[in-house]
Amino acid sequence: MIPILPFRATRPTAAKAREFSLERMEHLSADQILETAGRLPLSLAALVKAAMAGEGAAKLASLRADKALLQEPEPTVYMHRQVKGGRKHCGLVAGVRADAFTNGVIRAHRHARGEDAAQWRLLTERCAAQVDSVILGFETNEVITDLFEREVNDRPLFHVVAGDGATHTLWSGRRAADLATAFAEVRSAYVLEGHHRLQNLQPDDPVLCMLLPLNEVFARWSPRLVRPSADAAWHAWLQSNAEMVAEPGMPAAGFADACVLRDGAPAWMRFRLPPPPLGATLADATESGRLDALLRAVLGADALAATANRPGEDRVMQLQALLAGGAWGSVIVLPHPPVRELTLLADAGERLPAGSTWFEPRVRSGLWLHHHG
Repeated sequence: MIPILPFRATRPTAAKAREFSLERMEHLSADQILETAGRLPLSLAALVKAAMAGEGAAKLASLRADKALLQEPEPTVYMHRQVKGGRKHCGLVAGVRADAFTNGVIRAHRHARGEDAAQWRLLTERCAAQVDSVILGFETNEVITDLFEREVNDRPLFHVVAGDGATHTLWSGRRAADLATAFAEVRSAYVLEGHHRLQNLQPDDPVLCMLLPLNEVFARWSPRLVRPSADAAWHAWLQSNAEMVAEPGMPAAGFADACVLRDGAPAWMRFRLPPPPLGATLADATESGRLDALLRAVLGADALAATANRPGEDRVMQLQALLAGGAWGSVIVLPHPPVRELTLLADAGERLPAGSTWFEPRVRSGLWLHHHG
């Protein structure tokens, strides 16, 4: 069962939702947060800047006084819908009991970075609020689908086109009890984003979550970045061992397609992957794990960047910008994996490296907060 809990959201007013919200917090550098805070003093960035200085609680109070934020009068759950580029995603926003993450009901498929977890705990303490959601995926059913449809037919709290170009709509759930009953029948859910926020949970901590049906989720592998010192060796290997294809397809067993960017020009290539080693884990046997094994064999372990450098939805433009900066020689991107492949990993208790995957939709931060005061 997924134990969902109502909560009193602190959220931006309809007039301030566009200004207050940000793209997901973990994808912003400290410099980006400071720049945004200077430009938008009634934004989530301004709250985070204040939290960095130990003044998060005071800033939260001032944002309420300035009518940028308000707190809902009663605990409930919320529905959020995002529409962008012809895709529509609708999920439930609610608290989830911490023990669901420690007893195997909610499962992770990748490791978390310890430094990210420490920074998140500090930010939460200084703001006295969870300022972002853990994103969960679950297998929906007819009852939940029907409840979702009924909730979004009510009048929304706000409807706004945010800075990411997506239309965001938020509803206050009127069927919290029915939704809690329905989710009690869901046997498991999967952590998609926010693994670092689940480190060192206390048993009584409610975790702010957004629950998305897995059939609305798209998975991506994070790119591999090749250092300039190894780029010539990689290009020589490609010339001898890869062929260009028009677009990714279904290669024969043992082969993979990948988009290779070099000198700013993307090209789809097909090359042979090493077979999984004898007794390999599911994670090592994935296309991603075997690509890493190939790159280590061809280039050496020190030739690749950390997977922390993962782009957002406009990934080709961002990857080309990385190449133009001269810090990297080539970028390799695998086509998206089936979400089912990642849930099987989680079910088996295996973990991919931290930062190795990312998911669409990219749900913005700051559309709701869980204030602990």
